[in-house]
Amino acid sequence: TDNSYKMWYTTSPDDATNFRIRLATSSDGFNWTRQGVVISPSQPWESGGIANPYVIKMNNVYHMWYDGFSSGTWRGGYATSSDGISWTKYAANPITQRGTASVLLDGTEFNRYYHVDGPSSIRQANSPNGLDWTDNVENPILNLGIPGSFDDFRIATPRVIKVNNTLKMYYGGHDGSTGWKVGLAEMELPTPTVPYFSQRDPLWANDQYDHLPNATMDDRGCAVTSTAMVLKYLGVTTTPGNPNTGLPPKELDPGTLNEWMTDRNDGAFRNGSMNWFLMGTMTQLNHEISPSNQKVVYRYTFNDNELDSVLTNNQHGILELSKVLDSPSRQHYVVATEKNGTNYNIHDPFYSNRTSLYPDYTTNPIKRIGFYEKTNSDFSALLFAVDPEITLELKNENGDTVGDSFIQEPIADLVNQTASEQPLRMLWLQETPSGTYTLTVSGNENQTYQLDSYLYDVDGNGGLETITGIVGPNDTDTYTILIDHDVVANSNIQQEVTLDALIHNIQTAHEMGWISKNGLATSWISLATNAQKHAEADRKTAAKQMLSNISKGLDQFKTKFVTQDAYDLLYPQVQSLINSL
Repeated sequence: TDNSYKMWYTTSPDDATNFRIRLATSSDGFNWTRQGVVISPSQPWESGGIANPYVIKMNNVYHMWYDGFSSGTWRGGYATSSDGISWTKYAANPITQRGTASVLLDGTEFNRYYHVDGPSSIRQANSPNGLDWTDNVENPILNLGIPGSFDDFRIATPRVIKVNNTLKMYYGGHDGSTGWKVGLAEMELPTPTVPYFSQRDPLWANDQYDHLPNATMDDRGCAVTSTAMVLKYLGVTTTPGNPNTGLPPKELDPGTLNEWMTDRNDGAFRNGSMNWFLMGTMTQLNHEISPSNQKVVYRYTFNDNELDSVLTNNQHGILELSKVLDSPSRQHYVVATEKNGTNYNIHDPFYSNRTSLYPDYTTNPIKRIGFYEKTNSDFSALLFAVDPEITLELKNENGDTVGDSFIQEPIADLVNQTASEQPLRMLWLQETPSGTYTLTVSGNENQTYQLDSYLYDVDGNGGLETITGIVGPNDTDTYTILIDHDVVANSNIQQEVTLDALIHNIQTAHEMGWISKNGLATSWISLATNAQKHAEADRKTAAKQMLSNISKGLDQFKTKFVTQDAYDLLYPQVQSLINSL
C-alpha cells in the first residue's frame, strides 16, 4: 500500500517466550527497513509474549489478528490501526481461546485457520465480523500424515490463501525426530456457476433505469442485469456506495448496481447504453473497502467467432444482440454461460424461458462480445460519445490513429417494443498511455454536436465532461487532450480555437436561430473580425478588448436573444481566445 510493502513479524529479544511484533517496510519487496516494535504485551492474557500477526486492510484501516501467550496457553487477539504503526487493541480481547494462525476474508465471511494438539490437527472457524467466531471443533480440516511421513507427529501454523477456485494451505509438519518442514495441502472449492437475475424481478423492476425519463429496469435493464450476473460470478459481492452523496455500500444485485450507477453522472451514455468501463472503477473502490472483492476490467470484441475462446477462458460473454425487434438495429443483452454442441447456453435477463442462443435468436445475432477480466492493474480509458452523423478521429502524439470507432444503438425497450433514444457514435481507447492526443470532429453539413468525453486514470478515477460545438463542410473542430495515465486531475481536454472558427461559429449559430437578433450577430462578427486584424498586427490589448465586448454581450443577452446552446458554444471559445492572446 502507498507504493510500499509492509511486513509485520515476530521477534524475541530476551528469551523464547518474550515475543514482540515488529514492522518492516520495503519499496520493492526485497530490501527491507526495520521500523521497530509496534505491539508489545500489555494485558495479563498476553503477558508471556505476542506473536503470529496476520493483517488485512479494509476501508483504509489495518486489521490485525495475533496470538498472546500466558500460563502455557495461546489465545487470539485483535487490534486496528490507521497507519500500520500505532495499534489499538480490542477492548474485549482475547477474542478466542485458541491461537489465530491465519485469517482469510472470503466474500463477506472471515475464516480462521488454527492448529490444536491432542491429537494434532488443523481446524477452521468462521465469523461474520472477524470478532465473533464459531469453531468447527469436531471436524478437523487437516489431520496428521500417514505413518512414516514428514508430518506424522505434529502439524501446526497454517497459512491459507485462495488462488482462483482453490484454497492452498502451507503448514508446518514434524515427524518427531528430524525437525520441522513445510507442507502444502489444497482443496478445490465447488465450481461456481453464473447466478441468474431477471430485470423483471419485483425487487427492482420498477426502479428508474439510470437517468432516462420514463425508463425502468423492467424495460431497459438487460445490460446492467447481465453485468450483475457476471460480476457476482467473478466474486464482486457489493457496491461501494458513495460518501459524497451518502449512498452506503450494499450487496450487489441488479437493483443496487443500477442505483450505484445512477448516483453518478457517468453510469450510462446519454442514449441509455451502459458505460461498461465504469465497472473497473466500481470494483477498484470495492477492493479498497474490502480486499476480498475482485477487481475486473472490461474487454470486448466485435468478432463473434471469439465467443468460444472467451468461454474457454472462463470469461462469460455479455452478448450484444441485434435484430430483437422489428428494427434490426435495437440492442438486447444476454449472458453466454457455456457452449452446448454448436449452440450456446444463455441467461436472458428479460426472457427467462430463453436458455439457448439458437433458435431463440436469429442466425448471427451477435454484434459485440463483452466480458470482464480479473485484473489488479490498469483501469484507464478514454471514451467519446457524439451524435451519429459526426465523424471522430483520435491520434496520439506520434500521429497514429488510435481507438475503436463504431455506432452504438440504444437498448431496446422490450416491454413496449420500442427504442426511442438515438444511436451514438462511440470512440473508445483503453489503457491510455500518458501523452498528448488530438481529436478531430467533423461533419458533412453544418450541424451542432454534443461531445461527451469520459477520462479515467489507472485507478478508474474520472468522469464525464460535455462540450457543445458546430461543424460543417468548411469547419472542423480540433481538441487537444492531455492524458496523465496515473492522475486524472492532471488530464484535460481543450478545443483549439481560432478567430476564424469563432467568426464561422457566430455566423452558423445565427443561421440556426441560436442568435435571434440579427444586429447582435452582425456586431459580434465585426468585433471578431477587427480582433483578428489587431491580433495580426500584434495589438493584443485592442484584440482582447474586442473579444471582451463579445463576452459581455453574451452575458447580457443570454436566454433573451441568445440560446443556452449558443452561450455554451461561444462563451468558452471567446474566453479561450482572450487567455491565449
